[in-house]
Amino acid sequence: MVPRQRIPLVNLASSLFLSLVVMTPHCLASDLSGETAVVEKAERTVNRKLSLSMLENYLASHSDSSSAYLSAARMSNQLGIHRKTIIFTTKYLDLKPEPLVYYAYHLRAQAYTCLGQPDKALLT
Repeated sequence: MVPRQRIPLVNLASSLFLSLVVMTPHCLASDLSGETAVVEKAERTVNRKLSLSMLENYLASHSDSSSAYLSAARMSNQLGIHRKTIIFTTKYLDLKPEPLVYYAYHLRAQAYTCLGQPDKALLT
């Protein structure tokens, strides 16, 4: 009998996030396997500056990758680069208006609030 492998709850939660956000085909990218690989690698990278740089390089040639924009928004938010968070979330929401991803709106509102623009945060 083969023993069962235990999966830590943290790994399970992150893999569920990736399967919901990254692995569902919700962009027009022609190379979804490449997109998934880049986003997953960026998510696993501990150095958030390096992760953001990887995603920005990918987005320079794949501007239709909504999951890469959402991941870049998360990274820039964690780094406190609020203007980039707003740019990335806005681009993500332009590319993928349905279904609603409230997390993207939350990131953008938080960035506007940190920049001292709570009036814009309420309108997002």
